[in-house]
Amino acid sequence: MDDPQANRALKAPILSHVQELYSFAKYRKTPFERLSASCPVQAVVSAILFVVYGLKSIIWDVVLSPSTYLSDPLQSLAILVFYPLGGTVIFLLSLVFALGRIGGYGDSLIDYVSDRWAKGYSIVNWANPDIFTQLAPSVDEAQPYLDGSKPTTDYQDWPLDPTAPGRESALVRTIPLPLVRAFLAFNALVYERKDQLVVQAKEVVATAYEAFGGTSDAFYEQLENAAQMLVLSKSRIAAEVALYGLRFEGVSDLNSVAGSFAGLFFSKPGSLKPFIVLAFKGTGPTAFAEWLTDCTLDRTSVTSVLGGGGAHTGFFESLFRSPRRDYESNGYDTILRALKQVAKALKPGDKTKVQLWVTGHSLGGAYAELAYMRLLASPADLGPDLELRDCYT
Repeated sequence: MDDPQANRALKAPILSHVQELYSFAKYRKTPFERLSASCPVQAVVSAILFVVYGLKSIIWDVVLSPSTYLSDPLQSLAILVFYPLGGTVIFLLSLVFALGRIGGYGDSLIDYVSDRWAKGYSIVNWANPDIFTQLAPSVDEAQPYLDGSKPTTDYQDWPLDPTAPGRESALVRTIPLPLVRAFLAFNALVYERKDQLVVQAKEVVATAYEAFGGTSDAFYEQLENAAQMLVLSKSRIAAEVALYGLRFEGVSDLNSVAGSFAGLFFSKPGSLKPFIVLAFKGTGPTAFAEWLTDCTLDRTSVTSVLGGGGAHTGFFESLFRSPRRDYESNGYDTILRALKQVAKALKPGDKTKVQLWVTGHSLGGAYAELAYMRLLASPADLGPDLELRDCYT
């Protein structure tokens, strides 16, 4: 039975999400920064920037590391072919997409096909509109693993060769099939958010901030309207997961509104063994700006966040860069705040920890791995109410 007090507490992540949209409105001043990931103008501009930055990288490689083209000619040739050819193809697709969006034909065609043959689902789920019904038994079977009742480790003799000397029983990780199928359902469901409502919510916040400032009663009233839009944007996902006996909340748009985002699937309040699944949406078929993020081959240091090493620049900055460089919050911080708020609302007692799992698909898989690496490197981030489990991508 749902706990009314817990239900009230679960509104906190929505307010945190609105606060993130407010930070976008407050700190992103250039017209390009304030465009959504699916905006046609951003698609074309991003395609041009992709070509420019790609050519710049090639030129710098030639100037600074000419020996690379002798020591690794195959990779060098692949880069020389990939950037001009890939950039041209993506630019043309972006242009076609932009013209379709501006004329209104692209969205109309997508909506027609979706309603006629795909039960209203997004393009990603057109191939199998019955996927969520088909995966319902697996989600139900996976819940004992998700809540910690069943282990995802087992003892087996190692090495596997029975004649090997020194053979002993070792603890190994297992991958239960119901758990994998449940994560498939979650990763497919996050594509069903109505991104246009999130864009509208951001515009409401931006307009209110420009008109009323950031402290007036009128401004806070508009924030409530934005929060209602966020609730409506996830209504299809919420309806589907309710059939699984679960709840859902979108918690962060990371670094680009209406693109990849982070959401939480979690057990209902009152559960004796609660759990949360942090899921990252992947690249949308019409979000060409995200295609370019995927294809930009830049590497950046992650020492300040992960303690060492490097990562894809676009992935890393979308998760860990703030809307303003010196601003205290970013996508990861917003996610962490929401996780703690939901965990506090779900936790049934002082000794019980909420099980936390991480998953993502495509671009969302990259975000999931980076977030999971950060949580492994800095377990104190989670606080006392959460216990980190596994990451499935």
